[in-house]
Amino acid sequence: MRTMAAGLQFFRSTNGVVLTPGDELGKVSSKYFDKVVAVADGAVLWPEPPSQAASLLDPVSAKIDGPDAEACQDADTEDEEVLAGSNVKQIINSISLLLSAESSTLLSSCLELLQTLVESIDSGALLGAGSSLERLIPRLCSLEKGRDILYGLIQLLQWWPRYTQLISLDFKSEWLSELLQENSEDAPAPVRLEVQREQLLASLCAGLAQCSNSLSWGIDVSFTDESDDEGEEDSNHRQEFFRLAADEFMKLGLFVSKDGRNSSFHVNPEANSEEQLRQFELCGKVIGLALLHQETVPSMRLSPALRKLLLSNAKLGMEDLAAVDPNFYQSHVLRILEGHYTQEEPPKQLSDLGLTFEDEIGGVKTELCWGGAERVVSEENKSQYIEKLCHHRLLGCVRPQVDALLRGVHQLISPEVQSQLQRTVSAAELGMILCGATKLNLQEWKEASTKMEELSPEAWQMFWEALEAMTPEQQNGVLEFASGSFHLPEGGLAALQFSVAPTRSTEPTAVPCFSTLYLPSYNSVQEMREALVMASYGHPISK
Repeated sequence: MRTMAAGLQFFRSTNGVVLTPGDELGKVSSKYFDKVVAVADGAVLWPEPPSQAASLLDPVSAKIDGPDAEACQDADTEDEEVLAGSNVKQIINSISLLLSAESSTLLSSCLELLQTLVESIDSGALLGAGSSLERLIPRLCSLEKGRDILYGLIQLLQWWPRYTQLISLDFKSEWLSELLQENSEDAPAPVRLEVQREQLLASLCAGLAQCSNSLSWGIDVSFTDESDDEGEEDSNHRQEFFRLAADEFMKLGLFVSKDGRNSSFHVNPEANSEEQLRQFELCGKVIGLALLHQETVPSMRLSPALRKLLLSNAKLGMEDLAAVDPNFYQSHVLRILEGHYTQEEPPKQLSDLGLTFEDEIGGVKTELCWGGAERVVSEENKSQYIEKLCHHRLLGCVRPQVDALLRGVHQLISPEVQSQLQRTVSAAELGMILCGATKLNLQEWKEASTKMEELSPEAWQMFWEALEAMTPEQQNGVLEFASGSFHLPEGGLAALQFSVAPTRSTEPTAVPCFSTLYLPSYNSVQEMREALVMASYGHPISK
């Protein structure tokens, strides 16, 4: 044994023994690890080639003879190729404990160990880490060297929403920006764009048409219609450019808000001319460039449904339509789904409504399926009708516009990057990366909210404690899950008319058009917090 600085002790361990707090000895393949780092409250493995391990020890302590040598030799051959998930849990648990120490030497050693661990395992080995990994991820986000490790770890984590939702939003924005840049040792200069404030989009379009270089290394912007202030940085011009460009796109009528609050905007079905399709494509390029430069475009409040489409070819549902067009959702979808027509005067049957598998927008009727004009909506097929209706309203009727928008985005975001993005970033998080998160005052939110009579006082209090235990980004995600947008309406939280009610469902649900959140019963604040975060992330947890 050799004592090192900061209380670390190094042990020869050719059989891969792991010592962890309160645990029995566990084996790890000596193919990967041959040295153990020990401290007062536990120990973790330290990776090192076998040939170098003994050099760290004095000749006496490095020599292993007799029965111990035979035991080490036997253990070295058993499961040599496997780094078991249970052992990974032990290692990560020890690292998460050690990272809380104040010693800079200990911190550096643990991060170096973790870096090698990340390079030695696959995503399956992380599954057993559980709460240890949940403690580790936020800590890594707060450390400069830890963020470097997360770049490698995120490749393993992105298959598991339980873990990716723990990664901070600013790290995800930074990670995405790096991901969008082309992998080249000789990075080309950013594309130089000269634009006019008075004719911003026209000059932008002309400038992009003339550039032959890839946009993957970004843009530098200068305004030609006025003299630049001496010493003003390009990044400042760029920030102003993105703000002005987003404002211009929102003024063109490409997007429309029907939520009554201007909290989110969806594609305008009537914006379908050739010129407008070119504008959609240009808008997509600006969105991609904003993500590349980590610049926000606050006025571009895209609907959750549209953000889902930017992430992937996602399946859109009733909750998305409720957020985009709450009036249509209430008057038509809920009326059919919940059978409100049976309570009208005089009472009706669904067949009395004369509905077929068609949708009419702007006086134009479209069949929702082959022969839809002749297919009558009945009690037996109304769920299928609603599914097809939601898809048509959100995507089918605006397919050319969405395709044009995606063509522009995909000039910056390749299919490979998009695949990683959709596994790592939720639709709500993408909105926050683009627009910035809303600063929420929980006390003000609580005072402006309504507890439905059926909800117990204990559940009501637990909900606010669960929100308090969340990060600001997670709070924004819950707000969007419940109300359809994390952007507040004019009048703020008081105008939101937020309410909380109980449900017999096994997972949190919401009706965004009413800003109503439905909660199952939970045994603890932590259990409720996790369920709400995962539901807002698009991966609800059933009880």
